[in-house]
Amino acid sequence: MKGRTGYILLGIIGLGLILRIFMIQDPYLHTWDEQYHALVAKNLIDTPLHPRLYKHAIEPYDYKNWTGNATWLHKPPMALWLIATSIKCFGTHAWAVRIPSLLCSIIGIYLTFLIGRRLFNPVIGLWGAFFHSINGLMLEMTAGRVSTDHVDIVFITLTQMSIYFILIADRKIKIHVLAGLIGGAAYLTKSFPALLIFPLWLILHYPVDRSNRRKIIENSLAFLLSFSIIAVPWNVYSHLTFPLESNWERMYSLMHFTQDIEGHRQPWYYYLNRMRIMYGELIYIPILLFLVHYYKTRRKHILFILAWIFIPIISFSLSTSKMPGYILLSAPAFFLVTGWSIKALKRHYLEKKNWYSMAIIIALVALPIRYSVERIKPWKSQDLAKADYIENVLLSFAQTEAKKDLLFNTKYPIQAMFYGSVTAYNHMPSSSRIQELISDGYRIYIDSEADSLGTSCPSCIIVILEDSIRE
Repeated sequence: MKGRTGYILLGIIGLGLILRIFMIQDPYLHTWDEQYHALVAKNLIDTPLHPRLYKHAIEPYDYKNWTGNATWLHKPPMALWLIATSIKCFGTHAWAVRIPSLLCSIIGIYLTFLIGRRLFNPVIGLWGAFFHSINGLMLEMTAGRVSTDHVDIVFITLTQMSIYFILIADRKIKIHVLAGLIGGAAYLTKSFPALLIFPLWLILHYPVDRSNRRKIIENSLAFLLSFSIIAVPWNVYSHLTFPLESNWERMYSLMHFTQDIEGHRQPWYYYLNRMRIMYGELIYIPILLFLVHYYKTRRKHILFILAWIFIPIISFSLSTSKMPGYILLSAPAFFLVTGWSIKALKRHYLEKKNWYSMAIIIALVALPIRYSVERIKPWKSQDLAKADYIENVLLSFAQTEAKKDLLFNTKYPIQAMFYGSVTAYNHMPSSSRIQELISDGYRIYIDSEADSLGTSCPSCIIVILEDSIRE
């Protein structure tokens, strides 16, 4: 890219980078779900093919409970491997956990531009990249502040990358292979939602005439086989190695469609309503304009974008359990549709001089900016009590002998295990259980809530916490 377009794109990426660097500086791991992803990733450094939440599970656990089991297959391993690599390179820090999301998110901004330029023109690509760079939910995901966090960011970027190669593949079998390999990596990041890639591929490459049928078949096989080469081995391995956990997690994923999982039951129109929050209250206008445009033109690339938006919305709307991040997979398509609508409304304004066209354009830009500011929360001070807890208490366990040091009764067992080498639990065992563990050679640390601990457990090490930290 040269000239004005290149400079504007560089500015947009720079803006996205600045916002994300600001966001990832929270000095502690967030409760959902970042701390779990971080701990499993840290443990993957030692055993890359065995995801573990508890490195040394001393107490009994339920393999169906993803917040307290030992072998952890609640998410596929691709994003966790990336986080493990970052922790290995940069150390056990909260910001190190977020580096892969930071990089993937920036790459995602660039990919949104490339896809927009390919499907429409550079101007729409730039608008799409801008909305991607400032989107509030994307920023929160990159910082680990909301559920599914880094897994979704990596997944979206890999899906975008696969989609871009699908767009430029044409009859080049090598590009189809590359699109399939990256699609397989997306499947290894978030499983079933990665299958969106297949209908999008079909829209672009079918129907076919007899003159190119053989080439299409070859490309189809190349795409499918390369996808399977990446996606299948881990699934076979995990099923054979961890059959209980693997079967349960597969069934648990399907249960979201029929049951209220963890209190996430929502009405069927949840995502249609949620769109206005994620992309601005007027997002329905661009979607409607785009639908009308497709009705008039019947162009394949318009159908491609509409499928990217509506297949996830329809699929997850049929699910009983719903969460905002489930349809974030479609975010780049929303950004591009908004950019297309701004360009169309501008053309209409220049031709008709209708004031409402310009008012809609201003609102389409201003509302996502407002949402971005709300999510960044630049005026909100950090939770320094939690940061102090990490610095003064959890880090004190960094040099302990993990196999023989246990921490009980802590509010932050996952963070304790991430920052230190201790094995930690949030419950308080019985006195007989404590004595049994001490007899087996364990050193016991206990959060100081019970006044009688000093007499009932003279061999325990009492950890003193500030009352302000508890609140």
